[in-house]
Amino acid sequence: MKKMMLLTGLALLLAIGFRAQAQDVLDVVNAGFEDDSFSGNISVPNSITGWSSPLSSTPYNNVGLATSSYHSFTGDTSGDVAALGSYIPTSFGGFPATIIQTGISSVNPSDIYYTFTVGVAQDSSHPYSSGSFTLTLSDGSSVVAQQTFSTSVLENNNFQDFSVTGYAPSASSFTIGLSATGHGEILADNVKLTGSAVPEPSDWGWVPFLGTISFLVYRRFRMQAVKA
Repeated sequence: MKKMMLLTGLALLLAIGFRAQAQDVLDVVNAGFEDDSFSGNISVPNSITGWSSPLSSTPYNNVGLATSSYHSFTGDTSGDVAALGSYIPTSFGGFPATIIQTGISSVNPSDIYYTFTVGVAQDSSHPYSSGSFTLTLSDGSSVVAQQTFSTSVLENNNFQDFSVTGYAPSASSFTIGLSATGHGEILADNVKLTGSAVPEPSDWGWVPFLGTISFLVYRRFRMQAVKA
């Protein structure tokens, strides 16, 4: 019985310790894309404060802004959002659309896990028949975390959060990027980069595992008690 109690206590202590760990929010410039004065429908190309695009020269720049006053956006969003039109320029069959922000400094030297999150929606005016979008987090020299999603998971004008988490024990500066491919346009808002000394709660796959072990140990001791 003591073994079961010790194991259960360990699982609880670990879970409590992880839940008590506060996230550190890194300073992403213009994270909500509100720092630019824009009152139109969609403007592509359009420079975005704090962000850059590899295809920055006209006519190949396919990154710009859209405003919620001209759209029926749902989800956690308001004001301006980033627009990545991977169908532009149409005469060339489109190019990947990418926004990047570099030089984001870590705020706590004890942080080793970092999570990049962005709200993404599909622009109903330019829906995808097929395509993908990718979130990339790097430490300036190597990729810390990256994941590609099909645009089929996106809803028209309804923003959903997508995240990637990576382990970067010695990083002091980060680069984040969002890119889209295919013939369509995605919208982005509410960018966030956080750091912590432990993994994000979504990575707590071991907690149910410890709970299962605790139950099995408990059942074993219960059966032995019954036999006695």
